[in-house]
Amino acid sequence: MNDKTTLVMSYNEVEGFKPGSHGNGRVVIMKINKADFEKPVDENEGFGVYFQTWGLCKRIEDAYIYIGDYESENDPRLKAFMAMLKTASAHIKDRSKITLVGCNCEGERKRAFAKSGGCPYINCECGGKKTLGRIVKDILATLPKEPEPVAKPVLKEEFVTPDTMEYGNAFVKFASVNGVIFAGRYDGLIFAKNNGHWEKTGLKLKQGVNVMVPDKNSLLLGDGSCCSGATWRLNLNGSFEQIVAIDGQHPDGKHDCKTDLNGNIYGFARLGDELLVGGGGCCGTHIYRLNKDGKWEYLPNDPEKYVTAMVAASDDKVYVVMMDSSVRYIYCYNGQKFERLGYVGQGRGIFEHQGALYVASTDSGMMYPTSFSNGCIYKVEGGQVKRVYQGNGGIDGFFTHKNQLYAFGASHVDWSTQVLKLADGEWQLVAKFEQNLEFFCHNDIVYAGGEIGKEKEKKAVIYNVENL
Repeated sequence: MNDKTTLVMSYNEVEGFKPGSHGNGRVVIMKINKADFEKPVDENEGFGVYFQTWGLCKRIEDAYIYIGDYESENDPRLKAFMAMLKTASAHIKDRSKITLVGCNCEGERKRAFAKSGGCPYINCECGGKKTLGRIVKDILATLPKEPEPVAKPVLKEEFVTPDTMEYGNAFVKFASVNGVIFAGRYDGLIFAKNNGHWEKTGLKLKQGVNVMVPDKNSLLLGDGSCCSGATWRLNLNGSFEQIVAIDGQHPDGKHDCKTDLNGNIYGFARLGDELLVGGGGCCGTHIYRLNKDGKWEYLPNDPEKYVTAMVAASDDKVYVVMMDSSVRYIYCYNGQKFERLGYVGQGRGIFEHQGALYVASTDSGMMYPTSFSNGCIYKVEGGQVKRVYQGNGGIDGFFTHKNQLYAFGASHVDWSTQVLKLADGEWQLVAKFEQNLEFFCHNDIVYAGGEIGKEKEKKAVIYNVENL
């Protein structure tokens, strides 16, 4: 695994390479859009470039930045270069590790600028495309060849919803309760497969489907978009009810969501008789517990941190991924207190397999589509946290198939999906798909949810995945 990253930045192409992550994160190429800098200067100009490198905060070791010709201080090419330089400087304090790559147009001016800032300088052809391509190629030549998928799975359509939407018409969450499979669609509709047939239930969440967790012969669901989220219990007979918070522990009236909880809902977990739910948003960041009246109330020792995932484990403890000053850590809750165990990247999903916990993470920029995307897997065992996988693409979640653990996730660059398998202690690339898919396994049948169709005519689809 690569613990360091070289950042290559230009507003031109890099010959032989697309923008994004290469060599399992060893090199990240960012292509800056000059058109973004054609507007008048403002104090936040270029901040979006930095946001695109947010997930690399702890890994960027050096950078190569193209500096081209420019005519004035308002030239978009100069403003784009300055944004790139500020971004690299925010990550790299040693200017000797920020190399400027410039052509001969006003070459002496560029060399003088590099020298005054303590930056090395490499002369290149106009545009810098070949030189930057050669730099990337030389770095990647020192690495093992990226693996090819070992399987050729087949997607067979099992169920396609009849209605079409302009966007967001995809199945994004799955769960099963007593042999009934549930699928949640992006727009909040919930479908169920019972006795071999898929049917729409009567429940539609207000703000999408963030999480679905089985609980005592029923299904718990949570939604949320920004300020608040709602929680629901769906029973096998099709009946459902919303679980609300006690007075004073929900968003204020201006959000028009008196029955919601403070924050998006991202996790449920049961610890004995105690049922917990967690989330976060601009109205607050809380963990609630269900009281004897069937309403949510703040957990007495609520850490008040943004929850992104939680799971009840076989060791009678609850594990929670929470944000602490924009950094995510996994915590262990034993019913009395929370203990921080370690850093888990951009941790979103938690899964238990053979006594160990695995946390899914995708490091990328903050605005989609991003310029790079690296999937990471963290293993939690014996109170210790260790990163056990890092590679191009993304990691969103896990499933088991024939007693083997699989991981899957979408790249934040192009939304293609990869599937990995844990074999002999190593994560192996199994398959790649062009579309963004959510995977789930029930009775050793693997399902994938997504969407099909042309733009503005999208339909939600569920596939059977064969030959995985």
